[in-house]
Amino acid sequence: MSYPVLAILISVMIAACGGNKEHTPPGSSVIVKVPDPNKKYTLKEAIAEGFITVSADGMGTFQNIRVNIESITQGEINLSVPAGIYFENPDISSQSLITAKEGGKVKLDKFGKTDFEVATFCTDVRKSVPAKLPNWNFNANYSGGLDEVIRFYGSHERSINAWLEKKNEIFSQEENRLMFMQVVIWFYEEGEYKAILQMLAQHVFKNDIERAKLWLDGIQAEAQELSRIIKNRDGEALEQWLKAQLLEVIPTNDQFVTAVESANTRIENVTRRFRH
Repeated sequence: MSYPVLAILISVMIAACGGNKEHTPPGSSVIVKVPDPNKKYTLKEAIAEGFITVSADGMGTFQNIRVNIESITQGEINLSVPAGIYFENPDISSQSLITAKEGGKVKLDKFGKTDFEVATFCTDVRKSVPAKLPNWNFNANYSGGLDEVIRFYGSHERSINAWLEKKNEIFSQEENRLMFMQVVIWFYEEGEYKAILQMLAQHVFKNDIERAKLWLDGIQAEAQELSRIIKNRDGEALEQWLKAQLLEVIPTNDQFVTAVESANTRIENVTRRFRH
């Protein structure tokens, strides 16, 4: 059997076994690999296979970015877009960003494209806020560790959110919970209080330094402690810490009884005054 015939037979056998399919365009002898329609690829896997390109566009803020995904294959592809995707700012003097939330499930037809906005965290409080620059690079080999931090935080997010909402009703809004986590990340990355305060004042609180300071001072101690726990990826220590924090903001039975008795005493005093 000649070598070309053997090569074709091997290709046919591989394709029949499942996995990535191979497609020969009409009039071409080149075999083109296409995605397995039954598999969901991570962005990193799809890029390594040569199925997609990924980039992002800055939006003039450290809180959001626009992600662009384009299929460069002739087959349909299913993608998962997790949190913790790191994009490098083309301006090295400005902040690079990492996605704070999942981008969900993406399905692209052959040569299809999509774009979507996703919440992000700034990775360096000392740098300038990103401008509206296009063509940010997706670093598939990012090894800075913040992707792991975001996944660890996400696995305990429900408990953290329950505590935050008990601590202050402003944290019932997702944007405020994300800002709390942003401060945790800044402390995790050894950002200084002064730089964090300046960033919040200028880009979150519309240059109101007093409001920014009041907000930051209200969460600084907890954010710093949480950043230390997260560095160790200690889930048990985190749950114990959250339990202690919840006890501080949720009244105990004794405190509740005391409050009721105090209220009843005030009512009785008011009633006596009216009788006299």
